[in-house]
Amino acid sequence: MTCTGCAATVERALLEVPGVADAAVNLATGRAVVRFDPSRATRDDLVASVNRIGFRAEPYRARSVEPDVEPLGPTLWALALTLPILYFGHLPGHDHAATIVTTVLATALQLGPGRTFFSSAARSLQGGSANMDVLVALGITAAYLYSCLALFLPPLMPMFETAALLILFIRAGKYLEARVRGRARRVLGDLLGGEIDRARRVGAHGEETVALAEVRIGDRVHVLPGERVPLDGTVVEGGASMDESVVTGESAPVVRGPGDPVVSGTLSIDGSLVVQVTAAEEDSFITRVVRLVEEAQADRPPIQRIADRVAARFVPAVVVLSILVFAGWYLGLSRWFPPSSPITPFTLSLGLAVSVLVVACPCALGLATPTAIMIGSGVAFTRGILFRRAQAMEQAARLDTIVLDKTGTVTDGRPSVVELAAARGVTEALLLDLTAAALANSSHPLARAVVKAQAGQSRTPPPVEQFREQRGAGVECLIQGEPVRVGRVDFAGADSPDRPWADEIAGRMACQGRTPLATFRSGRGVGVVGLIDTPRSAAAPTVADLRAMGLRVVLASGDREEVVRATAARIGVTEFHAGMTPEDKMALVNRLKAGGLKVGMVGDGINDAPALAAADLGIALGSGTDVAKETGDLVLVHDDLRDVTRAIRIGRATLAKIRANLFWAFGYNALAIPLAAGALYPFTGWIVPPALCGLLMAVSSITVVGNSLLLRSFDPDA
Repeated sequence: MTCTGCAATVERALLEVPGVADAAVNLATGRAVVRFDPSRATRDDLVASVNRIGFRAEPYRARSVEPDVEPLGPTLWALALTLPILYFGHLPGHDHAATIVTTVLATALQLGPGRTFFSSAARSLQGGSANMDVLVALGITAAYLYSCLALFLPPLMPMFETAALLILFIRAGKYLEARVRGRARRVLGDLLGGEIDRARRVGAHGEETVALAEVRIGDRVHVLPGERVPLDGTVVEGGASMDESVVTGESAPVVRGPGDPVVSGTLSIDGSLVVQVTAAEEDSFITRVVRLVEEAQADRPPIQRIADRVAARFVPAVVVLSILVFAGWYLGLSRWFPPSSPITPFTLSLGLAVSVLVVACPCALGLATPTAIMIGSGVAFTRGILFRRAQAMEQAARLDTIVLDKTGTVTDGRPSVVELAAARGVTEALLLDLTAAALANSSHPLARAVVKAQAGQSRTPPPVEQFREQRGAGVECLIQGEPVRVGRVDFAGADSPDRPWADEIAGRMACQGRTPLATFRSGRGVGVVGLIDTPRSAAAPTVADLRAMGLRVVLASGDREEVVRATAARIGVTEFHAGMTPEDKMALVNRLKAGGLKVGMVGDGINDAPALAAADLGIALGSGTDVAKETGDLVLVHDDLRDVTRAIRIGRATLAKIRANLFWAFGYNALAIPLAAGALYPFTGWIVPPALCGLLMAVSSITVVGNSLLLRSFDPDA
């Protein structure tokens, strides 16, 4: 594919396949993400639909990094044919033999290295659009046919050199552009841990190196020192110090031995392992992560829509403009500003029209956004930051308000039981047993802490029936036939005569910075459990960084006001909201958005799902290998709160790069097209030769891709 016109043609072909719901083609990566109904379409159907319109397609493997697709051979052939054309074209006099040789070489150039322009243009027009190669094909055809006509009309001067140089320079430019784009793809592959496409499978007859697709769950693979684990699994033999920074973000090695789980992408530093595979290639950690990154790259952020609209109309507009340039110069301007001999008005007009055709560059417009997204998302991944959609990168750059959940987000998510306040006649053991039993089926961090505390005892909690959880309030169930409620006092002790007592105990705990969980059985108070969840060490520095970046920071929690106030004071937040249900948090986000703010919500991805969905940018703290199951537009794989600021900085840097690319792409065309049309000729007698225009067109695309590559060195901590 050469420009957005090609990408649009492929998209239309894919969307015409029955059962396809959505298709997105990325010009920079040369990949398509297609969502389809497998009962109505297959991968072979998708590949065939693309092949039918003249493009080559094949199923994509998520870990492969493709080679450059533009061969050098056609460029070398173009050079070999162009040099003698230039030599014979500049011989003194009009040597008949030289003219014949030049004509034959120019024809061979058209049918050989130039043929791809015609086939690409034909595919594009067949698909209902016009790509950049339509302009190139028109330009070189006009120069070639004019030169052939000039052979029979002696007053006219052939311009075979122009046609030859056009093909040579554009082919060379395409080759260089493909190299730069291939380099960008390889940068992404390196950022994602490099290519892992084979494994040493251990069988009854020894080891064999096989493709990952051939490895099945239950197979054993051998990992040598210095190699990455190819698939998720469990160590059955050997041991090694493992670099698991791709999952946890921690650079310190972790020792893994028999019985320990390992995930794909982690690196064996100094030992040999035999790993029993527990997940196939498509379901392994690194494949899921790469898939998320590439789906985000296929997405189109809002800023790209303007470029897409312009690019869709670009080629037809340039063709019309070229015709107008020819007509304007030939019918009028060339008479007012006559060219010097031997150039005729017709030759001048045609040359300027051809220059306009080949200098215009829709490709730069099409590459401006996806190349920056490609590199930016790869840089983000090295920090454990996964943008699920390209739009999320733009949203991150535009945020002005961050809402932080407290439990498990600002705090470390590992609360501990520090107090058991049992009611009169109730033992602490019974209070802990009932509370833990009721909370056993809840995934809330406070519930897990109580269950963990009870598990340290030598008692078995009673069985639970009819469990039901009310988000943000608590749980209710039947234990030994009696209704039990655990949670906030106003929920657990609703209409209970013991509620004032529970309120008093809970208030005292809250003033001490503890989170109270009240337990009631059959409407009577059993007791209150006090827990402490300390703020993360990174919480206060993160809040300070966010405020220094100009963002408003809000703390939202379902906890009591006293607890939330104490936490807010410790981390430096002045605006907080307490006693909030998940629906209240969603309403808070909506109120802030209604005030014209761009809001990012940071939560655990479970209890905060409504607020994450309502925010302009939902930021979910990940949990290592469960990253693909998290909700939110942005997932922080390493569970590091500092990654919030890093994500915003990466988003801002990427958006700035996109803007710079678009400025160059629009600015180049705005400047180059008038110059190619002869804007300076009336004043200076100088025109831009068509061959140079073709070279400039290629340089424009290379500049955009090269500018995006500069994102590789961006450090979000600097």
